[in-house]
Amino acid sequence: MTDNIDAIMVGVNGVEENDQIYYENCAQLFPNIPLLQYKNIFGESYTAPALGVYAAAVCLQKGKIPEHLLLNKKTDIFFPRKILCYNHFEGKNHTFILLSKC
Repeated sequence: MTDNIDAIMVGVNGVEENDQIYYENCAQLFPNIPLLQYKNIFGESYTAPALGVYAAAVCLQKGKIPEHLLLNKKTDIFFPRKILCYNHFEGKNHTFILLSKC
């Protein structure tokens, strides 16, 4: 299944304890899949994950991922078909939302 995911939108915010969870889990569960970020644009808030889903949906709609969203610049991503949004709260509550372009 992970072969079909073009990118993962994660909620890194610059706090090491928070971000390390994303890096470790993504490296283990989704190796070699580019990571995207959204809190560098929208900031940290309770509604930020919804804005991350919005940003992923816009990327799918426009058929490209802007460079400012790339967290680890592994590759240029054009015509993404599936983006997985991954968020956690205090390392306990993990959510995954898979967006797909039909």
